[in-house]
Amino acid sequence: METTLSPQEIRENLAQFHGTENFYKHPLCNVIWTDGAQYVIDSCNAHWLVSDVSIQCDALKDKSEFIKVQLSCDNEKGTLEYTNGNGKLLHVHEYRYTDFPLDVIAFYYTNGTLLLPSEY
Repeated sequence: METTLSPQEIRENLAQFHGTENFYKHPLCNVIWTDGAQYVIDSCNAHWLVSDVSIQCDALKDKSEFIKVQLSCDNEKGTLEYTNGNGKLLHVHEYRYTDFPLDVIAFYYTNGTLLLPSEY
């Protein structure tokens, strides 16, 4: 699904997510995600992101019960950082190329669920 929304419109729409009505599951690991995370996947054409984040969070869950995941993008490159609730770096993944439309997006992972900070 190719997005027709601008980054500003996507950001504005993200503000509507508080809690969730639906949960989605990754077929390769035990991670579920919320409506807000699904909106990011669909509006940003980011199926690759939820796949990477789901697999890595599943691998890191024994290191921390709470993980903050932040993707930062600049000049078509991206950095995906995983930190615990106290800001301790758990893992970093670099992307040489990404067409992700936002300069930064954050998720929380807790209790096997990936969600937007506004949904926490």
